[in-house]
Formats: sequence, C-alpha cells, structure tokens
Amino acid sequence: MAKKRQEVGKPELPQGIRWPKATKDWFDCWRGSSRTDGWDDAQWHFLFDTALVHAAIWGAGRVSLTPELKRRLAIMGLAFEVSEKVDDVGVVRISPLSEARKMREKEKARLRRELRR
Repeated sequence: MAKKRQEVGKPELPQGIRWPKATKDWFDCWRGSSRTDGWDDAQWHFLFDTALVHAAIWGAGRVSLTPELKRRLAIMGLAFEVSEKVDDVGVVRISPLSEARKMREKEKARLRRELRR
C-alpha cells in the first residue's frame, strides 16, 4: 500500500526536467491546495505524469493534449466540472464553470420570456 504524505509533506516536481514556468505554477497551486492533503505516493506520481502533459501543452505548444490533461484532472477530482460537488466536510464547492452555466440558463429563460411577449 502506498504511504500517505501528510507527515512527510507534499513533494516538489521531479528534478532533471526543464519544467515550463506555467507548469511549475500550476503544480504549486495543486501542491498548496487542501484538496491534495493526505494524498499517497500513487496519487502524487499520477500528478507528476499529469504535469508532463501540462508541460507538453504549455512548454511545447502541444494543445492537442488538452483533452488528456482535462481527463487526468477529472480522474483525480481536480477538474472544475467536479468541484461543485459537496466535499467531505459538507462544503459545496462552486466553480467558474458552474457559475457560467447558471448565467447561461438565466439568459435563456429571459430570452424565452421576451419571445412570448
């Protein structure tokens, strides 16, 4: 079984790779997030692999990998689409995407009302 990292602290990006600044910043956001508290080694290694995908997009311009990055974030529960769920302490997390959806639905309803007049 993979060991939990709470006692050890959260790892840095692996050495020996020229990480783009955008990827370093992205990784630091997740490293500093409470959503990664208690992650075990396997989860961190999956995030390291995901960082390679992020680096290919932001460092080499391989935007065709964007769906893979989104898929990996969703698997880890880090995508905005899944952040509206209630977390383990009962807090509802709202994402910018969910707010945009609500605004779009309100606008559709307003336009329907106007068309009926």
